[in-house]
Amino acid sequence: MSIVAAIAGLQIALQTGGIQLGIPNLKPAPDKDQVLVKVNGQEIRASDIAALLWDVKADEILNEVTYFQLAKAEADKLGIFLTGKEIDDGVQRELDAMKANLAPGQTLEQAMVSSGQTRARLYLAVKTSLLLTKIAFAEFDPKLYVKVSTIIIKPASNSATDLASAIKIAQGAYDRLQKGDAWEAVVDDVVTDEAGRESRGRLGWRLLSAFPDDVRSEIGLLKANQFSKPAQIQNGIQFFRIDKFGKDLAKEDLDQMRIEMTEALRLQAVTKIRRTMTIERVWPPQPKKPGV
Repeated sequence: MSIVAAIAGLQIALQTGGIQLGIPNLKPAPDKDQVLVKVNGQEIRASDIAALLWDVKADEILNEVTYFQLAKAEADKLGIFLTGKEIDDGVQRELDAMKANLAPGQTLEQAMVSSGQTRARLYLAVKTSLLLTKIAFAEFDPKLYVKVSTIIIKPASNSATDLASAIKIAQGAYDRLQKGDAWEAVVDDVVTDEAGRESRGRLGWRLLSAFPDDVRSEIGLLKANQFSKPAQIQNGIQFFRIDKFGKDLAKEDLDQMRIEMTEALRLQAVTKIRRTMTIERVWPPQPKKPGV
């Protein structure tokens, strides 16, 4: 997540290629014949170090600029933009986070150098991140989501006997919950999957449309803290506890929901953008295959 201002060739490509990064105080790339320093009268020009600069961070920076361009193109299509204050605040949050994790006696500048970070790269990363977040929430409708936890009982094998046993365990767990037993206690007693036990079965927010039709219809009839009936799925016997409905959230809970869903929605946005846009890598040239 960054962009280095020192790679002259990349900067020239950006400046002449029409990509508007909008990074303040970005140093312009010197002309290739520009003398940078003299050592005992021997001139070192920009062209003398260009290849070295490309060799250092070119792939990283090219990827960062590529993702920025993807996000920017999608944002332009949706009419999404960033204000200067949003960007400045985002950069400051990142800098504050870095300062909070400095080693004893280490300066912010030293930390950035050691991690290969620069303020210009940080600025670009923040812009990309903020754009992706806005894109992710562009069509967000909390009414389409439900927050759930789940219990899945996996049969020991595909035999009818083991399947019947799993159904019996799941139904028993469901009956206990209906009688008022604590969710955590039931999870501890019947869930054997380590990840499920550690998370206490919490799945978080899910699109209602992602559930099978019969389960979705049943969920629509339930209230918070009620349970769907056990149903057979590919991995076993599963039922859900309804923790919250997006349609019922007050503003404070809605803000928390947005925080919880940001990463998942951003990932969905990136996946969608990658499907709809073309990236053609033309550098470095790929070696020709034998016989071609």
